Amino acid sequence: MPSPAQSNRVIWLGLALLTLAALGMRLHGLERFLPHYPEPDSYLVDEWRLIESGVIHTALESRLYGKYPHLLPRLAQCLPQADPPAGGAGTAQHLQFAAAPLLTLRLLVALLASLAVPATFLLAKRFISAGWSLVAASFVATSLLHLGFSQQARPHAPEGSLALIAVLAAMLVSDRRGTLVVLWAGCAAGLAIGCLHNGAFVLPPLALALWLARDNLAQRAKAFLLAAVPIGLLGLFTYPFLIPGLRPYLPFAAENKAQLGTKLPHRAFGQSEWFDGGGVVRVLNSLWGWDPALFILGGLGLAMAGTRLLRGRRTQAALPPSVQQQRHFAIALAFALPYLLVLCLFQRTFERFLIPLLPYLALLAAFGLQALTRALGCSKPATLAIAFAALTAPSWVVGRATLLRGREDTTQQTAAWLESNLEPSELFLVNPLILLPLPIDLPQPQVEDGSALIEIHRRMPWFRHLHSPRGKGLRTWTAQPMDVDLNDLPNKLGEIPSRAKLRRRIRQSGAQWVLLTVRPGQPMYELFAEVLQRMGERVQRISPRKSSEQAASTPTYFGDRMAALMLELERLGPTFDIYRVNPPLPGTDPETESSR
Repeated sequence: MPSPAQSNRVIWLGLALLTLAALGMRLHGLERFLPHYPEPDSYLVDEWRLIESGVIHTALESRLYGKYPHLLPRLAQCLPQADPPAGGAGTAQHLQFAAAPLLTLRLLVALLASLAVPATFLLAKRFISAGWSLVAASFVATSLLHLGFSQQARPHAPEGSLALIAVLAAMLVSDRRGTLVVLWAGCAAGLAIGCLHNGAFVLPPLALALWLARDNLAQRAKAFLLAAVPIGLLGLFTYPFLIPGLRPYLPFAAENKAQLGTKLPHRAFGQSEWFDGGGVVRVLNSLWGWDPALFILGGLGLAMAGTRLLRGRRTQAALPPSVQQQRHFAIALAFALPYLLVLCLFQRTFERFLIPLLPYLALLAAFGLQALTRALGCSKPATLAIAFAALTAPSWVVGRATLLRGREDTTQQTAAWLESNLEPSELFLVNPLILLPLPIDLPQPQVEDGSALIEIHRRMPWFRHLHSPRGKGLRTWTAQPMDVDLNDLPNKLGEIPSRAKLRRRIRQSGAQWVLLTVRPGQPMYELFAEVLQRMGERVQRISPRKSSEQAASTPTYFGDRMAALMLELERLGPTFDIYRVNPPLPGTDPETESSR
């Protein structure tokens, strides 16, 4: 029989290996879809650029400057920066340079997100055995939801780690009374809040811990003020857009200055009608679609905890048993319950909002398995077998996801096909406009409107580096964009264009080839596909699935059934159709052109 010291060494060694494995999975394939297909809300790069320039020129830039707190962009400034490609550099060098800001932020996100694995172990160890705490940490390491958003330039996964660390620091405050402990807890809370706005949910557990650790009102007031110092200082550093004296210079109309930092992003708490309970379905669908095993086992743990609590009330037994555990339990609930309540009430809850709750769900899952094995009287080999079996399904899913992220995606395949079969002057992009790793030269926008092209140029100015690289031997793909947007019609135009209008627009462009993103069931896609089939023929379909005729589009960053998709797909990316457009018959009018 191994001694307790030997068992502890094995547990800590296992935790170290688990953390390294989780970090490795989050670093693998980190460069996917860059720079051509980034996250749809990668505002951190906007903020980074604006922080470094120190000048905001437009009202749009003023809003981008305050989309998220500035902790991650400020940290990114401390990391090494990429040098511009030298003269004569090829497409690959230009693409790497354009991807560098997003890749730097993704690296920072992956490093901070991986802290959730050991932090979950420390959380669970306060309530269950060390072995089952390692199982809880494994559930976070193998969470597809956590993995997916740990590889994106968004603050949600890092905030989940920092929020958990802040809750652990609050538990430490409830155990000790030292000044340094209080300052550390304040720093941890300030970092969580400075990473993302919902980090403010760490304040109730910190307040509860400070209250429980002090005996009278004067001591509590002193502790509250002491913890507020690092929170306030970090707030100055990460929320400068809320403080007039710290805002950058805005060389435009004075009336636009009021737009800077006057409202938090999304203005959620100013929209009471958004809190109608619609988030309940979103929460359940997201957990089931991304992490079904964790969802089921978390439900088991919740049922076992409820049963034990009811039994304890009947027998006058406390749950958790010790006073210290009861304090830690209350502090954990002070974060998790209010946060979950708001998510369930908020109708615009997205799956990434659930990341801070994953460690608590993992703890419930491990607790449920521990209680079940004890109730069944399982031997140690049987207990180990159950633990490994519980982790098999999520491990297989994240293993598949990691494998897919390392493979060539459909955008890379499509770019390679175009380069091998077409001349740049022959290409005509319909929509989306920049989804390919090619040096696409698009016309510079003259006005601000709702089109995808204008939005790309406004929100992602670093992409302009791609638009006109003139290195030796570098072919520039000139694409004439359509005046319709498949992503948001008929909302933006008010109506779906007629077939004749689309035919005329394609003919006027002189396009010989059309690239179309497959979107089954989308009215504009169906219309385009019908028109293109009449005007020519589909010569190639590039699909992420085994069968290229399976046209279902692939949600790359969010959506339901993500776990199932990881098992179905052969690679990542949208489905693309490439059409050859036949020349018009002599005397044919686009208004009356039909199938030949």
